[in-house]
Amino acid sequence: MLLAEEANVAGFSFSNQNLVSQSGYVGSTPSTNPSASGFTPNLSLNGTTGTIHAIQGSIGGFELTKNYLQSTESGTGGTKNLILNGVTGQLTANDATIKGHIEAISGSFPSSLMTGTLTADKINFNGATGTNVDLSGKITATSGTFSGSLSGATGTFKGELLAASGTFSGELSAVTGAIGGFNIINSVLKSSNNNLTLDAINALITTGSGSTRIEMGMKESTPVLQFYKDNVLQYDLGPEGITLKDGDATINGTTSSTITLNNV
Repeated sequence: MLLAEEANVAGFSFSNQNLVSQSGYVGSTPSTNPSASGFTPNLSLNGTTGTIHAIQGSIGGFELTKNYLQSTESGTGGTKNLILNGVTGQLTANDATIKGHIEAISGSFPSSLMTGTLTADKINFNGATGTNVDLSGKITATSGTFSGSLSGATGTFKGELLAASGTFSGELSAVTGAIGGFNIINSVLKSSNNNLTLDAINALITTGSGSTRIEMGMKESTPVLQFYKDNVLQYDLGPEGITLKDGDATINGTTSSTITLNNV
């Protein structure tokens, strides 16, 4: 029996109920100087707490390296069945069943998972791509392209939404945007070439653009059909009849009606 408060035996030092190897690392550099700043021994045993610290080894079918704890068995392609990276915190598994909360800032899902069911209270897709995704809850996206089927009970799209086709069975509300060659500007729907304008607030339809145009709708609660040329009102069709505002009138063709001209 060897009794000692401190000793150095076979590359280990014994002091204060700690058995510590004299070889280790300073950062990522191997070192045999235990007194060096930042020195981490390859193996240490604490007799008081029962703590074991090891850089390498094996236990219960797992291999211990400097930064990894990995299974001794490998799967298809030679990848270890389970790898734990102590530096990056990365978990790699050939097959795993995880029940409970999953939170990730990046990653990928194989096609075999996409064919099944993915259920979560909240899912954030950042750059995710799927051929067919059914979401029964709320959909929130800053931007995205949906080329397949998109189904959601509610949703908020704060950025650009591009879709090859779509069916809106509920209410569609927009104050800006474009649809079928028309631009949405608040309460006005205007064609891209400005030749047709639908004004919902003023109940007015305008064809043509600029100084030559036709206006049809309501003006001061009165239905009108007005023809403008060079911004001058030429003809006015209202409740009182047709009014010639400027220029000459020419009537061609035959009619059986009686035409009465007043103040000509």
